[in-house]
Amino acid sequence: AQYSKYKFSSAPVFRTALHQMHAKYANVSGGSPISEIVTVPGYQPMHVYHFNFLQQADRLFSDSELMKDSLWDYDCSVSSSGERLFSKLNTGDFWHLGVEYVSQRASLPTADKVLPHIFCPVILFIDSTLADRIGRLKVEPVLCSFGNICGEKRRLASSWFILGFIPPYPKSSVEAAADRAKVESKHDQIVYYHQCLKSILQDLLATDINPDGHEMFIPSLGTTIRAHFKLSLVIGDTEGHDKVCTHYCSYSSNIQRVSHDCDLPQSKSDDADANCDFVNMNDIKAIVSEQIAVLKERPRQNIGIGEARKKLQTISQVPVMSAFLDFDFCGDPHGIFGCCPFERLHAWLSGIMK
Repeated sequence: AQYSKYKFSSAPVFRTALHQMHAKYANVSGGSPISEIVTVPGYQPMHVYHFNFLQQADRLFSDSELMKDSLWDYDCSVSSSGERLFSKLNTGDFWHLGVEYVSQRASLPTADKVLPHIFCPVILFIDSTLADRIGRLKVEPVLCSFGNICGEKRRLASSWFILGFIPPYPKSSVEAAADRAKVESKHDQIVYYHQCLKSILQDLLATDINPDGHEMFIPSLGTTIRAHFKLSLVIGDTEGHDKVCTHYCSYSSNIQRVSHDCDLPQSKSDDADANCDFVNMNDIKAIVSEQIAVLKERPRQNIGIGEARKKLQTISQVPVMSAFLDFDFCGDPHGIFGCCPFERLHAWLSGIMK
């Protein structure tokens, strides 16, 4: 519209859900978003918008009311009979893993020895939603919050902020279907999706891998800490999680792995006695990376191509590197595949119960 010098001032006003969302969150998101161009083969560049991560983190952690009853320490709750009790987020094993991870950072020679180093788990929510009243325009926001906020407060919209927007694929449904039918462009859409995610997550990634943490004053604690923000959980539906993990978004009877987080085939998904092993992120990363190299090296030859595709089919992964493979998830071996738990609405009410 800008290139064609479209006159917005004379255009009819129609306050869609997207316009209302922008008006509501423009101020709390720290002003105008940062724009980055993502290119799709054979199509014009697309603008991807994202907001500054640390600026939003400072805003939320500075809110005394929001941080009331906040969680900071690992709580290994045990019943009178000696059994583990799981309730709040900080009672889980991942929080314990995060605390140990931060402790190792704090023991580095270059680490700050004055301020306390605190584990701050980052939670993302990714899902598409309608942005108009006729169901034709969709937008996919990436929302962010923190595990330190207690569950009661984390249910509030004020405890979340928009990290960025994944724009719709810049091709029509007919063109996208035609691309999927061709071998050379079959995975263009998922490549575009993760290019957009990489752009949106770049600030979070830089903060995540920073071994020094982020110096921050917490009014609710009355002290300054070294906050170590670590990506810990991605909330979404089953299809969204499969896209995030670059797992097959297919649920036919012959698929080799029915879920992104384990090696159970679809044929044994109704067998209660079947063995199920969680996948290892580094193993998946190595296999996918190796097969991508083979497919790129011989794009017009059949040598090794069939074998490479067969290896990817065995683990039900597309030849695309997920944007989340750059995160280490505090050393958890399952990585992004283990940090996308199933979503009860679809997996239970619309799945097993249906």
